[in-house]
This record gives sequence, C-alpha cells and structure tokens, in this order.
Amino acid sequence: MPPDFEQAAYWFRKAAEQGHISAQTNLGWMYSDGRGVERDSVQAIYWYRQAAEQGDPHAQHSLGNEHAWGGGTTQSYEQAAYWFRKAAEQDFSFSQVSLGVIYEFGLGVDEDFEEAVYWYRRAAELGNMSGQTNYGVMLYNGRGVEQDYEMAVYWFRQAANQGYQRAAGHLGLMYELGAGVEQCYERAISWYRTSIAEFVVLDWVPARLEQLLELGEHS
Repeated sequence: MPPDFEQAAYWFRKAAEQGHISAQTNLGWMYSDGRGVERDSVQAIYWYRQAAEQGDPHAQHSLGNEHAWGGGTTQSYEQAAYWFRKAAEQDFSFSQVSLGVIYEFGLGVDEDFEEAVYWYRRAAELGNMSGQTNYGVMLYNGRGVEQDYEMAVYWFRQAANQGYQRAAGHLGLMYELGAGVEQCYERAISWYRTSIAEFVVLDWVPARLEQLLELGEHS
C-alpha cells in the first residue's frame, strides 16, 4: 500500500501545532519536498525553526541548509554556520561536515583549516563517509593538520569500503602515486572504476583511469 502523504501531513500538523518536535521537523520536510502539501520553502523554514529552537539536530541541520542555499529565505552563511554548529555540537555528523566545509572555504566565517579538520575528524569518527573523505583530503594536502599520507589512505579506505565513490577515487590516486601505500596500478584501476561505477564524482578520475589502462596495454 503506497504511503498517504496527505494524511501524514495532516497528522504531523496536528502534532506540530501542539509543539511536538519530531512532527515539526517532519512537517518541515514535507513542505520542503512538496509531499502531501504544496511545496513551500517559507513554511518549511517556519516548522524547521520551531523544532530547531527546541534543540532538534535534524531541524537545525535542515534550517542550516535552507540558509546556506537561500531556500525560502535570504542566503546567509553566518546563519547556516550558527545552526550547523548547534547540531554539530550534538554529534549530528552531517552538520559537522557542513560546518567543516564552511570553515575550509571561509563561507560567512574566517577561513580556518584547523577548525575544518576538527569537524571533519569528528564526523569521520562517527562513520560519516563524507567526513572521512574530507578529513583524508586535508591529511593528504597537509591543510590544518600535519601531512600524513598513510592516515589519508586509512580514512579514504574507511569510506571507500562503504561504497562512497568520491573516496574510492582518492584511494585510487593514492595507489597510483604510491602515496601512503605501496604503488599498485591494478588496485588504482580497480578503485578508479569503483569511483565512476554509477556516475562521475571526481572529474579527473576518467582521464587518469584511461592513462593507466593505456599504460597497461603498452607494457
């Protein structure tokens, strides 16, 4: 039986109007996605804020995204950082990654690689694949942390083993270069192929894969 989004929205609203935090967050999602109700970013933000101000990390993260992208409100990275931090401090790993990105690229805050590394690592340790990959990139480049190829490989592998394509591409590069791991073109090719199995995430992977395959044909 297919889900009845209109009924869900009806009951979420009933509960949300009585201050039920999860219902407020869910109603925000329904307005954001246009499920069971007409899509309305302003209403989505209203309900996210109701839950966010009561401390719900899911709503805080969603509200941060709305401010970051300017959905239904004026774009404000400062406000995005504020709400991402609220959720990140509750160990909501997606907000930890988002906050890391904000500090890495200086979006609405002063650029701070060390602060970015701090949040990426916290997310990585919670098993967040994007956090693991971003932390690995910082380790590879030595930005905000001492350069460490072996640890970069470790974190790329943690995410790649979970099927995260971006991490697979970076792991392929480590094997191609022999950085932090014994050089092995076969493994590089394997990880590059994994990286583009569904779609191209890193635009430099196809060219490097092609070069390795041509090298193998002429060796």
